[in-house]
Amino acid sequence: MGSLSTGTDEGWDDLRGAIEQIYLGKKPLTKSRYMALYTRAMNLCRVKAFRETPRHRVAGYELYKYLKTFLSNHVTTLSNSANGLVMADDILRFYSSEWERFKSCSERLSHILPFRNVNSLKNEWPECTERLYTTYQLSLLTWRDVFLHAYGTKVRDGVLDLIENERRGGPVDISWIRSVVFSYVELGLIEIKEDPSKRQPELEVYKTAFECPFLENTERFYQRVAAKLFEQNPVSEYVKKVEQHLDEEERRVELYLHASTLKPLVRTLWEVLIQKNFKSLRSEFKNFLSEDRRDGLVNMYQLMSALE
Repeated sequence: MGSLSTGTDEGWDDLRGAIEQIYLGKKPLTKSRYMALYTRAMNLCRVKAFRETPRHRVAGYELYKYLKTFLSNHVTTLSNSANGLVMADDILRFYSSEWERFKSCSERLSHILPFRNVNSLKNEWPECTERLYTTYQLSLLTWRDVFLHAYGTKVRDGVLDLIENERRGGPVDISWIRSVVFSYVELGLIEIKEDPSKRQPELEVYKTAFECPFLENTERFYQRVAAKLFEQNPVSEYVKKVEQHLDEEERRVELYLHASTLKPLVRTLWEVLIQKNFKSLRSEFKNFLSEDRRDGLVNMYQLMSALE
């Protein structure tokens, strides 16, 4: 791991040990210990390092480099421990558990280390040419580039399998789905170039890694559903069942998807369940009018208004 060499070796050893304890230890730090570590980190990062290099002259950058190396090694170890997992349930259980723990540890560490504002870091280390991140952003970046790089496809496919199983009425642990889905949302904080605590996450990771394949799976699933429903039910009953599916998908968004997914999800269902059968639905609408079937008219109107 990185070298932390200043005139206060005991202080560096204390901080290094604290970082390892937060991520690896079973015994939590006390509140007083957190406060002491915060004070120590603030003091040490203002001390000029004896060892100077062309790129950095402050001790804070050495601590930053150490943290970067530690996180990479730690997440690589986590990633390697998932090598033997094959079943979707096992992969998602592992991912959910380790992600929540890693996120919690990273949040706690961010309250100790003085790397909270990217602009401040640039001012502290003007000779540094690499892109800089806050403590929490750096942890997210490491998780994305190490763990998701190795297991992103397996994790995503496992979530999609669970969602389809739930759509078919099977038992699933939706906490795993929610944990994975919102890890993608959280990873959007990486792209924020100022203070991430003051802005909403970008959704590019979420949309690319999850939403797009989710909508594609949704379209394929409901193409099969629509064909079966239309074959086995009169149009009036088909309309009722389509409404039920729309309600189920709205509930799904509320339970474990990001709210921004609702609109493209409803549009996907509209195109598959309504638009492709529009001629038959329009003919039945005329029958409802001529026969003054008010229940059918109400259901049809609600269905046609679903996209608004």
